[in-house]
Amino acid sequence: MPISAPPPSWASIKNKPTTVSGFGITDMGSQSVNFANSATSATSATNATNATNATNATNATTATNVTNAIGNGQSWQDVTGSRAAGTTYTNSTGKPIQVNVIRGDDNQSAYVNVGGVNAARFNYSGTGTAIVPNGATYSIAAGLTWSEWRELR
Repeated sequence: MPISAPPPSWASIKNKPTTVSGFGITDMGSQSVNFANSATSATSATNATNATNATNATNATTATNVTNAIGNGQSWQDVTGSRAAGTTYTNSTGKPIQVNVIRGDDNQSAYVNVGGVNAARFNYSGTGTAIVPNGATYSIAAGLTWSEWRELR
């Protein structure tokens, strides 16, 4: 059957798929072409290609975001012996990390400082937890004691 009218606009189509994966996009079956409408068909094909490329780019970005999400491929590490109060560290893992500092009992309030901002406050024998973005610095103030310093990295 020849194509006699332009295809519907993308905006008018209801219940559109959000991904092309598994929809058999390349299997168009037997199609007749009306050459009088070939310009419209070419435009539609270009729009479909552009939509597919945009969807693929979005899916690739989403996959990258999931891969770089905190906790994905990471595990808790006890870094107590390699951390010192008053020392600034840089997260160079390529992913955000979580820092968890358990205080000793020295009757002082303290902060986990991330990128120059006091991101988490904890008192006395409490726990301070903060997310440290990739490339950001983190520390706790000099002179503070803690019993455990763990990082999800």
